[in-house]
Amino acid sequence: MGENLEKTFDEQINELRRENRKLTREVTYLKNAIKQEKIAYTTVLNQQRASTFVQRERERYLALLLVNSPSIILFLNQADRVEFCTDYFIKMARFKRPSDVLGHLLSDVLEPFMDTLAHEELLTQTKNVTLTNISLSLDVSFSFGEDKVDFAGLIVPMKDEEEKSSGTMLMFHDVTDLKRSREEALAASRAKSNFLSNMSHEIRTPMNTIIGMTTIGKRDASSNGKNTAFEKIQIASNHLLGIINDILDISKIEAGKIELFLVDFSFSEMIDKVISVAAVRMNDKNQRFSVNIDSEIPDYLYGDDRCLAQIITNILSNAVKFTPEKGEVTLSAEILRKWDNNCTIRVSVKDTGIGMTQEEQSMLFKVFQQAEAGISRKFGGSGLGLVISKSLLEIMGGEIWVESEKGHGSEFIFTISLPISDPEKLTAVKDTSEVGCDIDFTGKTILLVDDIEANLEIAEILLENINLKVVTAQNGKDAIETFIKDENRYDLILMDMQMPVVDGLQATQMIRALGSEKAVKIPIIAMTANVFKEDVDKCRAAGMNGHLGKPINMAEVVKVLAEWLN
Repeated sequence: MGENLEKTFDEQINELRRENRKLTREVTYLKNAIKQEKIAYTTVLNQQRASTFVQRERERYLALLLVNSPSIILFLNQADRVEFCTDYFIKMARFKRPSDVLGHLLSDVLEPFMDTLAHEELLTQTKNVTLTNISLSLDVSFSFGEDKVDFAGLIVPMKDEEEKSSGTMLMFHDVTDLKRSREEALAASRAKSNFLSNMSHEIRTPMNTIIGMTTIGKRDASSNGKNTAFEKIQIASNHLLGIINDILDISKIEAGKIELFLVDFSFSEMIDKVISVAAVRMNDKNQRFSVNIDSEIPDYLYGDDRCLAQIITNILSNAVKFTPEKGEVTLSAEILRKWDNNCTIRVSVKDTGIGMTQEEQSMLFKVFQQAEAGISRKFGGSGLGLVISKSLLEIMGGEIWVESEKGHGSEFIFTISLPISDPEKLTAVKDTSEVGCDIDFTGKTILLVDDIEANLEIAEILLENINLKVVTAQNGKDAIETFIKDENRYDLILMDMQMPVVDGLQATQMIRALGSEKAVKIPIIAMTANVFKEDVDKCRAAGMNGHLGKPINMAEVVKVLAEWLN
């Protein structure tokens, strides 16, 4: 019996142990479940907090956006009354407070700022958006005080979370500057197209004369007929060269590559040269020409006399062009003030020509534009002269303006300040027009280098006419080989820049590199159609002694040759 009791007790103990393990597992499970519930609750709570924070931030940024928006934004309810508007609209419309807008009908709010037709169109389109539930864009203009402002508009139907209509949103963004820029760009494009059309006409006209007179000169057996043809060809060629120079000048100005060549010069001599050129054109039109030069203007100044002469010549050319036969042109120059070693000069050109309206005057100094489209057809010209003159004056620190009345002539005026020069320092440079072709170069031999056969033929004939002996080469390689064969034969080399095989710059460097006394010292002068300042600088850097531009100006050629051969 004792054994049975012991056995029963052991079984009960084991049963209790099993129950204990089971309870332990259940407790552990419950603990884990509670822990998971806590985690889940914390996660949900954090999500709710995060969602609330995000929502508040969205609302805050939306409020900031609407308050600081540079656009007009209006929220309308289903009754077309304004429930919200941006501060920008209140400010632009000059309302005293938001209550002047909020709660009012859209039609009443916008009516003071729009013309009748535009106002009715906007209201109609707003109703269409409400009915069709489809967004719509449109352009509108609002008049805020004296300012008319152009807007790009968008009308959008608003829906709530259940996709039900809750009103309409109107947004208008200011595009006034954009529209103005677009119109200016289109105007500039039209101006350039007109300019190119005008340039085509201006270039083709002298070319037609050159080609036509060349044909006539070939057929005409008489000397008089040929001479007449040659004279007209020369006039047309000079006109064509003037147009090309204007185009090159304006290109250099726009690229910022215009540089002044400052020298001591005589103001009176510069004026005399300008007058001598202008007087010829005025005589052809029987115009009266008066010149009034203030005797107090110092005769010797320091500056770019070529630019100054070009400016006065351009203005005088315009005066002659737009003044009828037997009209009058007056050139005046006076001193405004002297200080230290400087002076300010006022130059004016007054004419009795066609005159200009205020609108025409506003277009005068703009590139690619003339005062009126018909002017280029009636009077000709590139329309670049005044633009070039204004740009040159600005570079020199001066200014230019015009005073004119339609039908009563014009007066172009400019002022410029220049240092006064010491007469003893003045280096007198004889004008190329005064250098004749009677200088005797007998016994001198030139090596002429050019890859164009016609250029060689022209230059050779012109040079032989002043008693020069000419040997030719058709590229840099030929020039080097010809020079090496008999270095001491040549007194000077005229070298083109752009040539095949070896160009002029390379040929010059290779000749200098020969090392002999003749190769190092012989004058090498560029004679090329590359005439920009950077081209001249390249020639100097390569070892050349000077630069002559094409087309050939024989007086300038003689001057340079005299400098280096005598």
